[in-house]
Amino acid sequence: MDKRKRMLLKNWMGCFAFALPALLFYCLFLVIPIFSTVRISFHEWNGAAPFMKFVGLDNYARVLKDPIFYKALGNNVIWILFTIFVPVLLGLIFAVMLTQKYVKGKFLYRLTYFMPNVVSLVAVGIVWGWICTAAWHDQHTAGYDIAVLWAVHAVCLLYDAVIFPGTAG
Repeated sequence: MDKRKRMLLKNWMGCFAFALPALLFYCLFLVIPIFSTVRISFHEWNGAAPFMKFVGLDNYARVLKDPIFYKALGNNVIWILFTIFVPVLLGLIFAVMLTQKYVKGKFLYRLTYFMPNVVSLVAVGIVWGWICTAAWHDQHTAGYDIAVLWAVHAVCLLYDAVIFPGTAG
């Protein structure tokens, strides 16, 4: 074996060594369960009995005659379209729009795309800031009214000296 072939073999062995853990994981948790499911589908089995009765294609014939199967299949196709294809297509469109150099309104696209992420974090921080301050509990706000209706005393967790010793209570 000449030097070039040996180098190529060494390169392929290195690639295989890096891919082997992922390949084993893939086979163990995806390929083997798929084949086991197909094997079990040819049997009549309740999932708990120690034995399985071989029925061949009878399970498939029974499913194909069931109208509920077609309704469920249609629902799954709709689910796949709206959870996989539509978000990927919209993501690709937005990615192209956000990365082009000469797109009119690029700032507006970026603003509408990233603003919900920023605003939600800011809003959550403000609300928790209100909840965790002692002054918030003294005011008649919607949260205070709900606490009164439930006969719950407002607890200011961040300023409670019992929970966090050393803080001003």
